[in-house]
Amino acid sequence: MKIEAYAKINLTLEVLGKRPDGYHELKSIVCPVSLSDSLTVEKALETSSNTPFADDLCVKAAKVMGLGAKISVEKRIPTGGGLGGGSADAAAVMIALNEIYGLGLSPDKLAEKGSLVGSDVPSLILANIFSSAVLMEGRGERVRPLAKTKLNFVLVDPAVHSSTAEVFSKWKDIGVPSKISEPSLAAEDALSSGDIEALSKVISNDLSLPSSFLHPEISNALDMLSRENVLAASVTGSGSCVFALVSSHEEAIRITQALRLKGVRAFAISSLS
Repeated sequence: MKIEAYAKINLTLEVLGKRPDGYHELKSIVCPVSLSDSLTVEKALETSSNTPFADDLCVKAAKVMGLGAKISVEKRIPTGGGLGGGSADAAAVMIALNEIYGLGLSPDKLAEKGSLVGSDVPSLILANIFSSAVLMEGRGERVRPLAKTKLNFVLVDPAVHSSTAEVFSKWKDIGVPSKISEPSLAAEDALSSGDIEALSKVISNDLSLPSSFLHPEISNALDMLSRENVLAASVTGSGSCVFALVSSHEEAIRITQALRLKGVRAFAISSLS
C-alpha cells in the first residue's frame, strides 16, 4: 500500500508546565500540510525499513501494532525541523497496517496506540485521516479534529538541527510566558469560523524565543519572513523550521520564489483541508 505521510506545523504551542511523569503539559493546534514523505507498506513476516535510524519510529509503530511490515520511505520532510517527519511516517505506517491487515480500528483507537510510539503520533494519525487541523493536549495523547479551513503558508528551513530537549531546557531557564491569552482556544474559534485574519493574530509558540536563543538562524528566518507581505510568522514545534501564514497560494509562491533567489530553502505549502 502506498500512503503519504504529511508534515505538520504548530499554529499554536502552549507549554503549560511539567508533569509528574517528566513530560511537559502542552496545548497545541497541529495543522497537517502538503509537504510529505511517500511510504510503501507491505505485509511481511518480520518488520524491516529502509530508513537508517536506530530509533526508527516506523519500525516501532509496526511493533506496537504487533504486525510484520516491509516499509520503504521516500523522505522529503526536513529532519530536526519541528515538522514531525518521523512521527508522520509512523502515523502513516499505523494507518496502512490497519487497512492492509483489515483490523478495523477506529481513528481514536489507532491514535491511542500511536501514543505508545511517540508524543506527536496521535495528532498526526487524526490529522492524516481527517485531513484537518487537530487540537492536541497533554503530552500529545489527547487529540480531536477541528473544523477544516484552507490555509496557505511559506515554510523556511534554516538547515540547522534543533534539539527538542535543549529547547525545553532553555524554555525552563528563561521562563517565557505566553503573550496571548488562550491562543489555542482563540485559534480553534478562528478555524471554526474560517476567519484567517483572526487566526493570524493568535498564531504563537512558547518555544519560539528559546529556540531562537539557541539558533540565531531561526531568528534570522523569522525576521526575513516578517519583512515579506505575510499575515503572521512563527516557529513550528521546537524548530528549526519557521513558517508564515499568507493570504493566498499565489502569494505563497511569489514569496517562496523571491526567497529562493536569495539562496533560502523555502517551500510554498498549504493545509490539507
